[in-house]
Amino acid sequence: MTFRHPTLIGRVTSIVGSTVVIELEPDLAGISPTWNGQLHTIGQVGTTVSLPQGASTLLASVTRMSMYRPASSDLVGADNFVSTDLRTMEVQLLGEIDALGGFHRGVSSYPGIGDPVHFVSGDDLVPIYPKADAGHLRVGMLSANNAIDVSLNLQSFVMRHSAVVGSTGAGKSSVVASILQELSTGPWPSARVVVIDSHGEYASAVKQDALHTDLASTDSAVLPMWLLPARDILSVLLRGAPSNTLIAKFDSLVTDARRVFASQADWLDLDEEEINADSPVPFDIRNVWYELDKANRRTCTDKEKTIDALVQEGDALNLRSATFIPYGPLASEPFKGSDNATLGTYPDQLRRAIQDPRSKTDFPCLGKRRRVQTD
Repeated sequence: MTFRHPTLIGRVTSIVGSTVVIELEPDLAGISPTWNGQLHTIGQVGTTVSLPQGASTLLASVTRMSMYRPASSDLVGADNFVSTDLRTMEVQLLGEIDALGGFHRGVSSYPGIGDPVHFVSGDDLVPIYPKADAGHLRVGMLSANNAIDVSLNLQSFVMRHSAVVGSTGAGKSSVVASILQELSTGPWPSARVVVIDSHGEYASAVKQDALHTDLASTDSAVLPMWLLPARDILSVLLRGAPSNTLIAKFDSLVTDARRVFASQADWLDLDEEEINADSPVPFDIRNVWYELDKANRRTCTDKEKTIDALVQEGDALNLRSATFIPYGPLASEPFKGSDNATLGTYPDQLRRAIQDPRSKTDFPCLGKRRRVQTD
């Protein structure tokens, strides 16, 4: 008698990219076997199956189930064919669990035709869903196994664009409320979240841990400048559309400034490559202005443009420009720097906008004027 593992449910019959078709075992009884004291569902869309591959194990999610009845060439009587119901399962490869028990998205090798496929127990899913800790935010439980918590990588969630989608009544607001509660009560005392709650859905969820401002009954709300994406900052401070040259230079300097802050903040643990011009990391707009202005004024004593013809350093804190020896006529020394005069009057416009409170108070938001704080 051939031994069959209790978790075996079928074998691979087709592989196209990340899509794998599995033929279920013909004598598989029922769709909810019991294993290790737990009831397991086989064939439900969204459940997970495993495909052992030597030292590693591939994991896949069920996307389709079907059953058909192929005709056999064996005749029974004159007009009848012997037929057998075949059940197939279509799955999408998710990733693999390596020999050390760690889960990684994507696969390093593909299964072969005839490879065995097993249903997955709750313990097998643990590596996919890390437990809530200082780096992970708990958002709920796995529907297939309520004993397994589902947590988000907090760094990736905050540093990238995210969305909660679903049909009406699916629970979008509940998910957002849960995330806000976890952020406010979790081990992140420096976390700050700005919520524009136009329908008043979330005030009760975090009422003990939040400062509420009714935008309908106040003339202005103050937002820190660094909270905005780089190009939105330019739209606040400048009149008219900025040039592409300014946008590229400004984005680069804002990215550098945010990365410097993150590297100096011992309470932040962020990958430098994940920080860009739009990341919600603090920085001082005056330092960015100073570097823009300095590049726009820079002259050099050598043709290679490596030695500055600097007369006096400026002061970013007080918005005072650095001074250089004016460039010589007819390509004589000193020479123009690489970015000299490429930004036109934009640095002067930015300085005036930062200096004069009246010029930094226009920020359209929800139909009212809002003030953006630059320092």
